[in-house]
Amino acid sequence: MHFPSIYSPTMDTLNLPYTFSSDAPFAVNFVIYTHKCLESNVDRIEDLEVYTDFGLVDLFDFDIKPSTNITGAIKMVDTGRIDALILADKVVDPIIKAEGLTNVRRSLYKTYEARAILAKSSRSAEVDKVFSRAIQRLKASGELHERFGNLLPGPFDNWQPGDGKPNTCPPSSELQRPKN
Repeated sequence: MHFPSIYSPTMDTLNLPYTFSSDAPFAVNFVIYTHKCLESNVDRIEDLEVYTDFGLVDLFDFDIKPSTNITGAIKMVDTGRIDALILADKVVDPIIKAEGLTNVRRSLYKTYEARAILAKSSRSAEVDKVFSRAIQRLKASGELHERFGNLLPGPFDNWQPGDGKPNTCPPSSELQRPKN
């Protein structure tokens, strides 16, 4: 068993060499980070140059590029070198704050469930029941929050880097890069 793993109901799980637990102990806020001055339409995300963590590319049903350097990727968003980064706010927000990045706009992209990965075997259903019962007991007793509260994501906080600072954006053409 591996825990946690991001689960999406749109994933093709039938052909995976593993299965997911039926219970999700918590959910994770995925945020789309764009340059604050880039006038891009996130409703047409397929037209953007978007990155995510290398291990999460399969979560998305559009062309998204892998990154093995999240700090480098959010810095490229900050400078306008890439259009967007989609990743968990608990991962990227501390980087933005530590690096003092102020040219990033944050918007909630989607909330994904965090589930356990279980080996596909004759015992998968049994292991899933044991795991799910344990998680339900921990939730009901408040122990899940007591033990892991500082690690668990909360509701999306719509703060923006550079709040309170003047918004000085160059002409939009200076941020637009030609697409390959």
